[in-house]
Amino acid sequence: MEESALFKLNLFIKSYLNEKKSLNLSKNTLLTYSRVLNDFSEYYRGYYEELSLEKIDKAFILAFLDSKALSISSKSLYTTILKNFFLYLENHEYVILEGKKRLGDLQHKMTQKIPVALSASEYDTVLHYFEKESIKKKRAFYSYRNLFMMKLLVLTGIRASELLHVSVEDFSEVCSEEGRVIYKIKILGKGNKERYVYILKENLEKEFVFLQQHLKTLKTMTIDIKHPSNTTLMHSFLCITKEGRVLQRSELYVCVNAFLKGLGIQKRGIHMLRHSFGKQMVRKNINLSTIKDLMGHENIQTTMIYARSDEGSMIRAMV
Repeated sequence: MEESALFKLNLFIKSYLNEKKSLNLSKNTLLTYSRVLNDFSEYYRGYYEELSLEKIDKAFILAFLDSKALSISSKSLYTTILKNFFLYLENHEYVILEGKKRLGDLQHKMTQKIPVALSASEYDTVLHYFEKESIKKKRAFYSYRNLFMMKLLVLTGIRASELLHVSVEDFSEVCSEEGRVIYKIKILGKGNKERYVYILKENLEKEFVFLQQHLKTLKTMTIDIKHPSNTTLMHSFLCITKEGRVLQRSELYVCVNAFLKGLGIQKRGIHMLRHSFGKQMVRKNINLSTIKDLMGHENIQTTMIYARSDEGSMIRAMV
């Protein structure tokens, strides 16, 4: 019995995702690809008996996108993934549908919005809190850990996924031209691309040293006294629970929002803090190319959005 078009599509999706996995794409990227293609397969389920894979065209894909009630940015993402998927099928001669000709002009124009970020005064409020908390002599584990995470998010602009993978081994020290000691932190970014971010040692040392010591305590506790050779050293990730489990993204989100709420700031979100870092770098007149490298942007056009003037900047310019 001939395989159904739906069965073939699902096999092709598995093959495509396996190829993407072999390219060492991040876990989040792979999950996004999988979600989009499985959504498309579920939609195609209602049409496969009357519509072969070769007959799928722009109109069918647009109908699928309209059925999802997506935002413009999500539609653009879905479109890019589907176009790449069908190009993959054609390159491997699984399906002949002249994808470049029939799907090439399928795109969704996105309006570029100024990202929500902390204002200059709100950013100063956060910095003041960091200074106040850092001079406290006695703090609990969660205070050290949360301050460590917030400082890295606010002062380096790293992404949530990047923060959760920061480990002790990623830290090294360099000196600035003025002789100040800087933590140089290796970050594994999108597409498993490495870059470095930098933060003054004095701004993070107490939290970093505390978490290092906590990890050593956890490793000591896991030693098998009767059979020392069975002891497995734990990981050295730093964004962990008191028991040593790496935080989940949702848990980090809760910590960030509680932190902002505690300071009386209405804005929310992990990525909002990343945008805040970008805006702060522009306020300090840092070269856009430097900001691009620090934030791990592929294209400087992404960085340019932080250089767009907001209403407050225009009013200050006139006053």
